[in-house]
Amino acid sequence: LGGGTLAQSGGTLNVGASGLTVGGLNQTAGTLAVTGALSLAIPVSLGGTLSSTGAMTLSGPVSLTSNATLSTSNQAINLTGSINSDANPRSLTVNAGTGNVTVSGSMGNTSALAGLSITGGQITQSGNVVLDTDGIFSLSNSGTSTMSGQLLGSGATLTKSGNGSL
Repeated sequence: LGGGTLAQSGGTLNVGASGLTVGGLNQTAGTLAVTGALSLAIPVSLGGTLSSTGAMTLSGPVSLTSNATLSTSNQAINLTGSINSDANPRSLTVNAGTGNVTVSGSMGNTSALAGLSITGGQITQSGNVVLDTDGIFSLSNSGTSTMSGQLLGSGATLTKSGNGSL
C-alpha cells in the first residue's frame, strides 16, 4: 500500500509494520493488529481496536467514530495529535500494560469524549482532556506519573488506581 487510505470495517486485520506506508487510516470496527512498532502521522478515523506488539505513536489528528481502544504489549504509547469524538461522545481506552503513556495532544477539545481510561507504567498527561457531562477519566499507573493538562467538563471526575504516584 503506497500512500493510499487503509480501510477496515470489521474482523481482524494483521499487518507487519515494516514497509507499511499509508496516507490515512479509516477503521470502523474490528481489530487492526500490527506486529512491531506503529507510528502514524496521518489522519486516523478509529472505531475499533488498534494494537501493536511494539511502541505506538499517533501524531496526526484522530477522530473516534465509535468507542475505541489503543493497546500495546507492554510498550510505550505516545499520543501527540488531537483526539476528538465524531458527532457523538465516544470513549477511548489506552492500555500500554507496563509501558509508558505520554499524552501531549488535546483530547475532546473540538468534540468531547464520553470517557477516557489510561493504563500504563509512567503516565505523562500534558494535553487538556475535555469530557462530556459526567464523564470519567480513569487512570491506572504503576510508576510515578504527572498530570499537568486540565480535566474539563461538567461533572467530569478523575479516578486513580495502581501503585504509582500521581
